[in-house]
Amino acid sequence: MNKDEFLAFEKASRDTIDVKRVYIDMAGDLAAGVLLSQIVYWHLPDESGKPKLRVFNEEHLWLAKRREDWWDECRLTPRQFDTAIARLADMGIVETKVLRFNGSPTKHVRIEWDKFLQLLAMMLGVKSISRKCDIEVTENAKSITENTNIDYNTSPTGAAPIPKPPDPPPEDCEILGKPGAHHPSSRGDHMRLLRRVQDVCGVSEASTSNAMARLHQATKYLTRALATPELMDEFGAWWWGCRLGHRANAPPSLSDLRNEWGKFMIWRDKRDEDVNWLD
Repeated sequence: MNKDEFLAFEKASRDTIDVKRVYIDMAGDLAAGVLLSQIVYWHLPDESGKPKLRVFNEEHLWLAKRREDWWDECRLTPRQFDTAIARLADMGIVETKVLRFNGSPTKHVRIEWDKFLQLLAMMLGVKSISRKCDIEVTENAKSITENTNIDYNTSPTGAAPIPKPPDPPPEDCEILGKPGAHHPSSRGDHMRLLRRVQDVCGVSEASTSNAMARLHQATKYLTRALATPELMDEFGAWWWGCRLGHRANAPPSLSDLRNEWGKFMIWRDKRDEDVNWLD
């Protein structure tokens, strides 16, 4: 293959995987985000409005696939699938169950919609996702299966579509989290949040330029997730109170912060629900 043939192949090939970046942000991991995106696709209705899923058990529709099948879907090895699905299940955004499928024990997966939409709303910067928002958020999702089940013995035709950027939140969504909450917007707000991240994660002023760059990146990520200095203080307390048994006696790293923030917010909202119930 020469360069011209390569360019023609790139223009015509539809052998692509379309993954929303927000799913990777939600999962805190590339492989888990790719898997989550594909799980979401299978939970969407088909073009006629009918469910794609066919397995019905305990009043829910389930996605049934063998570990080996995910390689053809989205290039995840069985071991990568095991790690990624365990991560998503640990976050509470999917439920898994081993049931018999085609005569063999198979891990079945379904989305836990309440927790999934709660975390998605947080990542998109809205208080909640109504039914209208749910449609607008998900209607642009593409089938990875359509793009990856390629007959390599024939030449694909047609140019690959350019991914459409996500639509802004619908007008009936409440923006910026809980009413009355203050969220970083100015440079001063960013710096105050950065200082709290620095304190909680134990990043010193004498750190390398690379570490400081990652600190700023983590702060930008938290700003998009509607974090505040006060929430960072709560995260620090949650880390030591709830995660210490699973970690070494050390503050969270910047990677830990990105990976654990979604779990912390789900825990926090569940705590608030319990308090409101007691009241």
